[in-house]
Amino acid sequence: MNRLTGAGVYVEDKLFSTLDTRTRQWRLKDWGQVLLSDTVGFIRDLPHHLVASFKATLEETRQASLLLHVVDAASPVAEGHILAVNRVLEEIDCKDKATLLVLNKIDRVKDRSYLDVLKTHHPKAVAISAAKGKGIAELEEAVIEQIGENFAEAEIETSVANGKVLSYLGAHAEIHRQEYIDNRVRIRCHLPRHLIHHIEGADVSVRLLKDDAS
Repeated sequence: MNRLTGAGVYVEDKLFSTLDTRTRQWRLKDWGQVLLSDTVGFIRDLPHHLVASFKATLEETRQASLLLHVVDAASPVAEGHILAVNRVLEEIDCKDKATLLVLNKIDRVKDRSYLDVLKTHHPKAVAISAAKGKGIAELEEAVIEQIGENFAEAEIETSVANGKVLSYLGAHAEIHRQEYIDNRVRIRCHLPRHLIHHIEGADVSVRLLKDDAS
């Protein structure tokens, strides 16, 4: 988080050093601002009496558009850590959530062949060193590609009197063009796919566009 946002949050190699979720703004090149949240670390074999409290801190995980699963690539049990996190994601009903595996601390990997094995097992993973700044550009590109899949280019037509939909689009969409025809307005915009159902109705037509040339 410090490398991506310049947040200056507390860092220590210590169990439970992060107990609260921290959220900061991250500006993605040619994309804009997104919110980046750092949850508590996922722990294997968590004591039973802490399970409820631990999972309660993970609401950000359920609400996120994309999960960055950060793994210590220099750890000899990195693969086990990946499996442990995947089990927790399944337990909190997030196993199907869009996830990008980030292999961090590549500057500390002593045996390069071990990193190559991790990459082979997880070909879509991004290898970085947050401490050294290596691979950060590639990570940003991968994040943009992933979250871009959750957005749609659309043409929306509705009545000029439909203030509710027009206000909603103004707040949640990037509007490229507006065209008025009699008492109707046709809007070309870019918006999150999951918000489309909020504007659908008898007075609204929505046409998804495949690309900018549509």
